[in-house]
Amino acid sequence: MIISSINKRKYIYSPVFHDGTRDLDYLIGNHVRAVAILACQCGPGLGAACSLWDQYAGSWSGDQIVVAFDDGDPPNPDTTFGVQTTTQTSPKRNLFGMIWEEFEDISYPNVNSTLFL
Repeated sequence: MIISSINKRKYIYSPVFHDGTRDLDYLIGNHVRAVAILACQCGPGLGAACSLWDQYAGSWSGDQIVVAFDDGDPPNPDTTFGVQTTTQTSPKRNLFGMIWEEFEDISYPNVNSTLFL
């Protein structure tokens, strides 16, 4: 499972966080904590927490965040989620495949080691 900021073109890959990949596993685990930190809006009362992870905390705040599974979902030629996943050379590529091929993986050592090790 990939959790991605469409706006930043970055993602985290849940197995790096030693979390499961089943359909409902996106609701639990360390990757959920990572997404919460990435998507939080740093403000009054969160200064200390945000400074611990200043490079990451809030960096996805306000972004369109999607969860994609490598489970054979159909391609998204109609710009689902605001992006077209297919190309002339990859007409069957789905959202997971597009993110995997084109976006930056910040799971490890970046986010995982910074937040949880």
